[in-house]
Amino acid sequence: MDAMPRVSIIILNWNGWKDTIECLESVYQITYPNYDVVVVDNASENDSLNQIRNYCLGGNIVQSDYIEYKYSNKPIRIIEHGRKATESRLTMDRSFLSLPSNERLILIRNDKNEGFTEGNNIAMRFALNYLDPDYLLLLNNDTVVDNNFLTELITVGESNQAIGFIGPKIYHYSHNGNRKTLQFAGAKQNIWIFHPKHIGWNEIDVGQYDENYEVDYIHGSCILAKSKMLNQIGLLDKAFFSYREENDWGIRGVKEGWKSVYAYRSNVWHKGGGSTKSKEKKSIPIYYMVRNEFLFMNKHAKKYQRIVYLCYFFGIEFWFHIGLFLIYQKNLNASRAYLRGTKDGLKLFFAYRQC
Repeated sequence: MDAMPRVSIIILNWNGWKDTIECLESVYQITYPNYDVVVVDNASENDSLNQIRNYCLGGNIVQSDYIEYKYSNKPIRIIEHGRKATESRLTMDRSFLSLPSNERLILIRNDKNEGFTEGNNIAMRFALNYLDPDYLLLLNNDTVVDNNFLTELITVGESNQAIGFIGPKIYHYSHNGNRKTLQFAGAKQNIWIFHPKHIGWNEIDVGQYDENYEVDYIHGSCILAKSKMLNQIGLLDKAFFSYREENDWGIRGVKEGWKSVYAYRSNVWHKGGGSTKSKEKKSIPIYYMVRNEFLFMNKHAKKYQRIVYLCYFFGIEFWFHIGLFLIYQKNLNASRAYLRGTKDGLKLFFAYRQC
């Protein structure tokens, strides 16, 4: 078992402890034997930390249609670190690391909301410095995983040294018993008008994507990355804060000769929008999605491609979304968020230095 590559599984929590403990329960039931779980809390404003601690003690019994709660690995031992401590010289407890993977958890407490990008970066830097992983897995807290999902991802990753990112087949999480509606079977990225495409979106899975193949990038809700590659291309670009960062990561890998591969035998169910479900937070994705389009295009598109993008955006896309939010949805907050995202995105488009 020691020959199996070591994986650091990183789960970011922000006010979403109910999703997080369901995700953790599914992770702790996987068949893969060699992993560390790192939960990083992005300065949650609710009782997330205590609720996660209580789950590890054996309280907060998870009720889920997807998994059956197991008592056998409880209590789960926790080691906690503040954000500043992760950046100092730490000594990891060997007795802690010698415990079975499903009986231990590392909890990092951020002192402010660092966003998806830097929140995960903090945990990835910690893992690379102290856990010596061969792979890092970013896993959204609003996911539930199949018990073989990591074994299948690693199998694909180990099949070719040039494979840097590996992603699973992702289904929509459903409460009505429908577990076969696809959310992601790989992705394509248009460098002319930005438009990313999730292959298989909202299709019923009847085996039409049952093969492994190369894609442009992997969905950020579950992305396995080789440490060797990350030492070359770097971690997530914190300028994105949240949304579109996986598009950027994947293209950066491609530019350095790394492949992104979809692994169809690995299965994950994703709820989506876990941290922005409340009414007052629903405009957050709208702002960052449009803002970060400009950031992505400035970093990766050539000059003539950026000109085409601007013509397309202000000729079609801008007016489509304003009409959608104002006329069809009658959502003033969404239209304001879109306008702010456009304004701030343009500043980044012309000011951000290309990598």
